[in-house]
Amino acid sequence: MFDRQTPPLFERLPAHIRTQDALQADRALEALMALMTDELQIVERDIDQLYDNWFVETCEPWALAYIAELIGAAPMREIDPARPGQLRAYVANLLAARAAKGTLAALEQVARDVTGWSVLGVEFFERLALATHTNHLRGGGAVFADVRNAAAARTTNSPFSQALHSPGAGPVDGASGRYNIPNLGLFIWRQSAMPLEPVHDAPNGVLGGPTPAQIVPGLLQFDPLGRDLPLVNRPAPDTEIADRITARRVPGTLSRDTLFRVLEDLRAGTADTEGWFGPSAPVVRVRLNGAEVLPAQLFCCHLGRDPGGIFRRPAQAGDVMFDPELGRLSLHPDDEGAPIETSFAHAAPFDIGGGPYDRSASVSSWAGHIWIEGEGAPWRIGVTARPQLVTDNSDQGGPVVASLADAIARWNAEAAPGTRGVITLLDNATYPQPLDGAAGLLLPPGSRLAIVAGDWPAVAEDGGVLRRASETLLPVFRRPVIDAERFEIRAADAGADAGAQLILDGFVLTGQLVLDPAGDLERLDLRHMTLGLDSSGRLNRISGGAGNARLDIEVAQSMLGGLDLQGAAGRIRVCDSILGERGAAGVLTAPLADGTIAASTLFGGLSLRTLAGENSLFLGPMDVARKQEGCVRYSFLPPDAAVPRRFNCVPGPTAQDRPGLRPSFTAARFDRAGFGQLSRRTPPQITQGAEAGREMGAGYGLRHPARLANLADAIAEFSPFGLRTGLHFIS
Repeated sequence: MFDRQTPPLFERLPAHIRTQDALQADRALEALMALMTDELQIVERDIDQLYDNWFVETCEPWALAYIAELIGAAPMREIDPARPGQLRAYVANLLAARAAKGTLAALEQVARDVTGWSVLGVEFFERLALATHTNHLRGGGAVFADVRNAAAARTTNSPFSQALHSPGAGPVDGASGRYNIPNLGLFIWRQSAMPLEPVHDAPNGVLGGPTPAQIVPGLLQFDPLGRDLPLVNRPAPDTEIADRITARRVPGTLSRDTLFRVLEDLRAGTADTEGWFGPSAPVVRVRLNGAEVLPAQLFCCHLGRDPGGIFRRPAQAGDVMFDPELGRLSLHPDDEGAPIETSFAHAAPFDIGGGPYDRSASVSSWAGHIWIEGEGAPWRIGVTARPQLVTDNSDQGGPVVASLADAIARWNAEAAPGTRGVITLLDNATYPQPLDGAAGLLLPPGSRLAIVAGDWPAVAEDGGVLRRASETLLPVFRRPVIDAERFEIRAADAGADAGAQLILDGFVLTGQLVLDPAGDLERLDLRHMTLGLDSSGRLNRISGGAGNARLDIEVAQSMLGGLDLQGAAGRIRVCDSILGERGAAGVLTAPLADGTIAASTLFGGLSLRTLAGENSLFLGPMDVARKQEGCVRYSFLPPDAAVPRRFNCVPGPTAQDRPGLRPSFTAARFDRAGFGQLSRRTPPQITQGAEAGREMGAGYGLRHPARLANLADAIAEFSPFGLRTGLHFIS
């Protein structure tokens, strides 16, 4: 977009007029011209934006609908309210897609544009075992399966399989009826790839990345939280409608067979044409003892343990074995204990719980309480695992310390009543450290502190000076792990004055968050947090504590083991979040507090004074003291839940004898991929029972019904004539 720079109008005046004005005490002419310059900038920006609005690539979201109408685009439903204009690609590609209408490539492209999902099309009639005419030879598939080729057998039902099949007569969207003459299939990945990788910048290298969790010495898990999560592909960009989708362009689970073959070919000198281990976003990277492990030193294999606990290990020091399907890697005995960092991606159904996605909207919601116009800059410090960045010299990018414990110690020593501060976690490292007792956080009366994951870039100035601007914060590509069994918060008594406020945004905190029972914390914000894990990576801890009577809590886009706030008597708001997991008991215990639950999934019971709930899944016992206040609407409730009046809830008053009307999840445990995502087996009363026909629970904001409706419209317009299209969900 064009963004012109308007010079001050006062500088356009002749020099003698400016000199005369300088002789005046109030310099009235210069002040007047400054006001006129501000107004001119407003007019010029408006003119520039009007020009930008002529083009689909640069127009404002409101103008997109008018451009779509100009080219006759069918109206589509918005799929992401937080980022309006997500259908921009659909409008931009529509004319090219119409030129290719009736082809599978065009259908794939439009399906991706209107849903935001990764979509692959397959012509099932091309996968039928037929007698081949000599004038029309067909290659690429074998009628008879090679029983000695286990890798090919494992991909028989994959959309990338080249195996031929006998015709089926079932429905096109079922496994039995895929392969028939009039059938097409669209394979859909609802989960996206969540990449975690070392922070990189040219002057300082690539330290500060995810640290694998140890199972036993020499056997590690890619996931720093200790989960056996399958690794997925980070999709390469798709730039042309004519380009067909390959396995490298979808967030599919990485296969041992594929990566084993690619690595063996690389060692034999064959080029990696798909770029699995190319310089741009390789699917797996390992840095061992500060050095990059080259693809020739990576070996893909099965790393399951036998009953005696034995597992495969590399034959040479410096080599690394890895298992993408179990999410594990193994080291040579000589490399045990050496510093190691990884780069990988796992599947995630939501942008919640902390992650490398953009959290700018979250930071904007609280930044106004820290950076206050007309007041001084807040106290600020950075935290990084990169030792070359640690410094107290503000002319060299400081202050930056080596751990969160060090940053909290500085805050405890320097913060005064009313201090505003920001602790910025600058990388994706794991920080194992105690944060309880004397190392706990102290909040003076009226203070406001934010602990947030993000970049705080240093800008080079003249003379070799590096400075970090106080107001700069880039909350993207960061998800560090704070490994502490207890994180204790002690807020000083503020009496009748304003109490302390604490904001935690964008990282993982293992263990419990414990509030001092004698403290006086006024507000606690938990945003994009994962909090409360045990050593096996499960969400079964309870965070919080008694006391802090006037405490208000907001939990947004987070995953918590639960909240236990016996003494809190303020308000608790939970939105777009998941509390607990399958088998959890009470996940929200605050009998003196007023609760608001919106678009969230609670796997355990709750106890509140009052409740206002909407678009949520309540899966445990519910105890609300004041049932004459509040309302629960568009939500799933246990049939015997003692709650205020209901509106459009499931089960309804006539459905008490339908025990099968319950949500079904892709995974209901945090240590499994797809945790909290409703499966396709869930009844439509739940998947479409929330407000505006959306799904209940943490997936409310994803607008899955709108995406499916958009997809149905696209299929009707762009499917080849006379063919039937079925939907097949991979994840």
